Amino acid sequence: MGRVLLLGAGRLGEATAQRMINFPTIFTHILLASRTKAKCDAVAEKLGENKIETAQVDAYDTPQLIDLIERFKPDLVINMAPLTQYRSIMEACLETDVSYLDTANYASKRNSNFEYKWQWAYQNRFREAGLMAILGCSFDSGLTGVFTAFAAQRFFDEILQLDIINGKQSYLESEIEQLDATFWHDGEWKECPKHQLCDKLNTPELGELEVDLIYNTSLKSLVKNFPTIKKARFWITQHPEITIGCRVRGLHKGLEKELFIYNNNEFNDNTTGISVVIGAMLFLSSKWKKPGVFNVEQLNPKPFMNELAKQDFKWHEILAQEASLVL
Repeated sequence: MGRVLLLGAGRLGEATAQRMINFPTIFTHILLASRTKAKCDAVAEKLGENKIETAQVDAYDTPQLIDLIERFKPDLVINMAPLTQYRSIMEACLETDVSYLDTANYASKRNSNFEYKWQWAYQNRFREAGLMAILGCSFDSGLTGVFTAFAAQRFFDEILQLDIINGKQSYLESEIEQLDATFWHDGEWKECPKHQLCDKLNTPELGELEVDLIYNTSLKSLVKNFPTIKKARFWITQHPEITIGCRVRGLHKGLEKELFIYNNNEFNDNTTGISVVIGAMLFLSSKWKKPGVFNVEQLNPKPFMNELAKQDFKWHEILAQEASLVL
């Protein structure tokens, strides 16, 4: 169905390639490229003979990347490279007339301001070129964005409060987690030192969760794309029964409701690449395909949720018909 250029041969790139080869009729040709070709070759050897091709490229070097894209002629470029390389890769995609998918937001070499604003700035150029850029299609941002969009589509006229809960132990080691906690409250962003705001979050089915407020950039796009949200927070928990989930509160036909939607699959390298692979599948099948720059929550969540179920990544949803909103 399509040719894919996968940039980045680290743990996430390897996990994504591993998952992609399970769908040979969709991902007909996969090229794994990195600054160090030996890393790509090592991944290719693990995956088996002739499953993927490999190449060397410095993604900071836009002309070099353009040359690789023109030679391979992919239908989609998937960016699993470091955060600082996003702009050079998006420029190369525009120059070669190829659509783009990534897993996170851009950060400059000068500072750690993790924000989507640099990627959003490409909206007009991608739309005018007839190309698509899908942003934040990762395990965290991808799943929580889709879960939120799914809640809005099925259960709510307005979302007023969003609490994202992350149970991945590996998240404790991430770079973004080291920043002060940022959350949305009554139309403005507020900050507090990391690990200074601990709480107990009441959820249906799992009961009371001990949680710790941290920073995650997925909130920035969710608040932008769901402007009725008055409070949005991102929490981590050590509860063993949740990997990723959203507690959503809002209104439907004037009544207050609450939805808790979550997944409790074991988090490992195999689950890491699931959002990237599904996002790419939906693009190549034209279920997610339109010109412009989009975060995942701006796209139809239904085919994504259907594909999650097909790939045995099941979710639980508990709807409370009545909820007391304290904002």
